[in-house]
Amino acid sequence: MKKFTYQTKLVGTQCVPMECSKEQFEQVINSSETAHICSQLRELACARKQAEEAGTWDADQEKRYQNAKSKLKKQLPVFCFLASFGGQERKAKNATASGLAMLDLDHVDAPAELWERIRSKAMQAGCCLAHVTPSSEGLRLVFVRPEGMSVSTSMAWFAGMIGVSEYDAQVKDLSRASFAVPADYILYRNDDMLFGEAVPAVIGIDEHQESAPADDASDAIPTDPKEMYKGIPYGLIVEVLMSNLGYSNAPEIGERNNAYFTLATYMRYICDFSEEQLLHVLPNFGLPEQERRATLRSAIARPRKNYTPREVTIALIRAEQEHTSLQKEGCAKAADLALPKLPKVLRILCSRLPQSYHAAMIMASLPAAGAVATGVRFRYLDQQEHSLSFFSCISAPAASGKSFIRKPIDLLLTPINEQDEIEWKKLHDYDEARKACKNKKEQPQDPHACPRNIGVTVSNAQLLQSLQDAQGKHLFGMSEEVDTLVKMQKAGAWGDLSDVLRKQFDNAEQSQMYKSENSFRGKVKVYYNLLLTGTPNSLRRMFPDSEDGLVTRVCFASLPDTSFQDIPVFQDYTDSERAEVIEVMRRMDKMSGTFRCPAVEKAIREWLGQKLAEASAADSKAMDMLRKRSAVIGFRAGMLAYVMEDCRANPCVAEMATWVAEYTFRTQMEMFGDKIEQEQTAYSERTQYGASKSLIDRLPDEFTTNQLVQVRSLCHQSTSANAIAVVLSRWRKDGLTEKLGDNRYRKLGLFCRTA
Repeated sequence: MKKFTYQTKLVGTQCVPMECSKEQFEQVINSSETAHICSQLRELACARKQAEEAGTWDADQEKRYQNAKSKLKKQLPVFCFLASFGGQERKAKNATASGLAMLDLDHVDAPAELWERIRSKAMQAGCCLAHVTPSSEGLRLVFVRPEGMSVSTSMAWFAGMIGVSEYDAQVKDLSRASFAVPADYILYRNDDMLFGEAVPAVIGIDEHQESAPADDASDAIPTDPKEMYKGIPYGLIVEVLMSNLGYSNAPEIGERNNAYFTLATYMRYICDFSEEQLLHVLPNFGLPEQERRATLRSAIARPRKNYTPREVTIALIRAEQEHTSLQKEGCAKAADLALPKLPKVLRILCSRLPQSYHAAMIMASLPAAGAVATGVRFRYLDQQEHSLSFFSCISAPAASGKSFIRKPIDLLLTPINEQDEIEWKKLHDYDEARKACKNKKEQPQDPHACPRNIGVTVSNAQLLQSLQDAQGKHLFGMSEEVDTLVKMQKAGAWGDLSDVLRKQFDNAEQSQMYKSENSFRGKVKVYYNLLLTGTPNSLRRMFPDSEDGLVTRVCFASLPDTSFQDIPVFQDYTDSERAEVIEVMRRMDKMSGTFRCPAVEKAIREWLGQKLAEASAADSKAMDMLRKRSAVIGFRAGMLAYVMEDCRANPCVAEMATWVAEYTFRTQMEMFGDKIEQEQTAYSERTQYGASKSLIDRLPDEFTTNQLVQVRSLCHQSTSANAIAVVLSRWRKDGLTEKLGDNRYRKLGLFCRTA
């Protein structure tokens, strides 16, 4: 049985958490008292909303509303879905994980409508309870936590699975309590999952260290020093602030109290002037708790400014920069990724190569094997139809053995090459017949022969003609020198190369309409798998622009530098190995239809959720962008492994999917991550600048940084220290404002009402 708990009230001497059975759960939600209290909360929320719409709501009313709301909530029973406490006090140190986790979506206008939109995805992701919150202003989702994930990671994963980006990130300590609601607030409930067999606890994580207990479920205070302030760990902010104030090391005996007081006077501005929060955020310097509390009260009681002090703003900016840098440095390298279990065909191909070439062999095999299985179709997570389309690039220094791909790729392409012998003969015979009838009225009939292994030395018009003749089958092109394509594009043979290659990824349509009857005229879908190799410099020439989206569609891999080393040895395949590979390829060549593999779907959903959590933690737009296309490529690789294994969901299928996704993601980040991040940041700044001019009219002629933060918050714009610094810098640079002093500015020119 899953063991979560409930209490008759949130606080009180008799409020001991008790294990919650299905019968007790029913009793709580069907209580007339629970229904009455929630009805009062809903009336309060409705009155507030009406006053806000009428423009009559003010700060005093908001304060009274929050007080009334808090008093009513404290009369409600509470559930602790995340843990049981063995009859002890509801503290994290007493908690035993239940295997459940929660996601709270606050400030939702129509929670029931939101639930209907996400219902299917939420149920697939293991949701076992969905209900409107007591004040009717939010949606709470309880779900089964995936094995191996911490509570916070599972929250990010679940949010990614259901497609939401904003949620209450504080709902993660095991002692977190949730206020009960009446039965008619419940939108979905699965008792088998809610009260069924327990899920194993997270491996390798000390559940008691997730965070300290929350004393009020409606307004939990982060109690772990490493909790975030706007995405920045408090501990890092304190560290930077201490350094800026001259306390680079722990203060000596005799100056500890003074240092603690100084830190508190600054940190109070970003800790809600809360004694409890400051107590847990600040280092204790070896001082007893009673002395620290007295110091904190004195610091909090000092006169406050109506804006954040400059010292704190600087510390926030520097801490944010350092945090982002550390996150990016922590991005793992593709070369460090252990190889997955492989389908037998790929195991054979890799077996005759040095170990350091295996990853590149896997990536090189994708476009060739995908072209062979050209009749295979499947639906991605968004339910759009996909084929096994791949574009791989192998990067290697000169003379490092790039030609190793010839034999294994030819082996994979056996069915295509066998048919191509017939097609090339048709073309040869047609050309000879045309020469013989050059000056005759009657010309030979075009056989529309279509060799599919066409290489890359092909004009744009001929490529489109070949695609049309192939009738939806994949063409294949390979070049051991990527500069061949670059030179062809410069010579005009390929037209808009980047456009064609982007469409290759999605099998989108490419059209051409020239007046000349000798050129191709028409529209075709681009089924063209590509495998290129080249030096790092030639690849940079091939992909000069990371902003056009092509690089996110390519599977990159790197070969080791063999300078000053023995020549690598590539052994021949045995006759039996060749026969086994060819047998599988011929079977795949005959396959057609729409296939589905739930193991691949599950693996990629989980991978996407994990990457979303990493991107959010790193605040990296590049990571968020690259994870999405990498997931598509990984999904396709998983489906390719599935058909290689004769549609058996062996363990290697899901491993292949996540490995290719991860390897693609890492290589793209290594090669283009910084550039994409800079481009995305520049775009964000341009967007902020375009929008920021309209902010000036909302500000008084003289304003503070705090007022700018408030206005941007109302406009749903970023209020991070870096974003505020960017706006203020641009305003000053463009002559729109001037600085008066610490965090104080004056508008200039047309934007000044008194000008």
